[in-house]
Amino acid sequence: MTSNLDPTTTSSFAVVQLPNGQKKYFYDDNETTLLLSDATEQVTKNIQACIKIRGDRLKLEGPLFYTKWFDYRYMHPLDATQLFADKFVEISKEVHSRNFDIDEAEKMRFLSSKKLFEMKFRSLTSLWQARQYADHIGVPYDFYLRRAFDHLLKRGARKKLPRPNQLHDEKTLKAVDEAWSAESKDPTARSFLAEDPRYRNEHYQGDPYQDEHHEWVIDIIRRRNKARTPLHIAQLCFEDRLVPEQKVIEAFGESLVETARNEEAFHKDDSGPDQNPGAIRPGCYGLPHAYSTDEEWCKKCSFSKECCKLVNVGRKILDEEYSTDDPRLENKRKNDRERKRRSRAKQKAKAKSIS
Repeated sequence: MTSNLDPTTTSSFAVVQLPNGQKKYFYDDNETTLLLSDATEQVTKNIQACIKIRGDRLKLEGPLFYTKWFDYRYMHPLDATQLFADKFVEISKEVHSRNFDIDEAEKMRFLSSKKLFEMKFRSLTSLWQARQYADHIGVPYDFYLRRAFDHLLKRGARKKLPRPNQLHDEKTLKAVDEAWSAESKDPTARSFLAEDPRYRNEHYQGDPYQDEHHEWVIDIIRRRNKARTPLHIAQLCFEDRLVPEQKVIEAFGESLVETARNEEAFHKDDSGPDQNPGAIRPGCYGLPHAYSTDEEWCKKCSFSKECCKLVNVGRKILDEEYSTDDPRLENKRKNDRERKRRSRAKQKAKAKSIS
């Protein structure tokens, strides 16, 4: 049950902050209040996403959580798009300084606003779509942007940098994908590793994303100089704590791991575990339109049952506040109808003046 009134007479309730500042209270429903106990911020972001982005675009988010770079898999798509926007501005300034004018670059904004919700719908949608392409390839956002800019600037004379909606044509995507395949597997290049603390050993909970990153780290060790394998194990397993010792033993054997323990260059990190790294669940958790009982990626997700319930909470709020679960699409339809009405009125007036 929901209410706009503060349920001060109830002992169990949860509060969801709506984008317009209004608060939505859920009470007298133990299952819902328990579900929302650690997900109210997630619901707020889900509602914000539905207001700003059309449902057909949000529907694409689900499968991306199996392909995107590890650091973004626990991140809400809103936060991921904000990060992408921040990186776009940062790297645009860097590339403009290098290719055009360093003084001019310092004065340029590159985006109409640094904050997503202060952007025009078209700008936000372009950034959202470009970010989704980066997630589909599975690369860090700074890598995607740098390689996309490099490719586009090589293709011909440009007087200004590409906009977000120009960063994902077929040839550019192919260039980024090929660069990633080459650089991420090059044993002499820098290693790409997740920085999210949820991938550190002390936060391991058997999550599939964590297991996949363990395999990624083990593959990195395998590709590096064989003579230095113990040193790499010492760094990635014991110092950086990015893969459990037992998995390293299974991959390389007890002898190499024992040698790694005794590495003179190895200095164990005694800083202790990170505090409150965040919930270990997909960033699309409870996002209307992204969830579907028919899709394979939702069926195999361990949070599918709870996600379905949270989606229903989000849809209920959207229906109550906007009379639709796709406010952005409904707003577009409304604007289209208004344009057609004005056009017909204009044509009618023109015909009348002629007659």
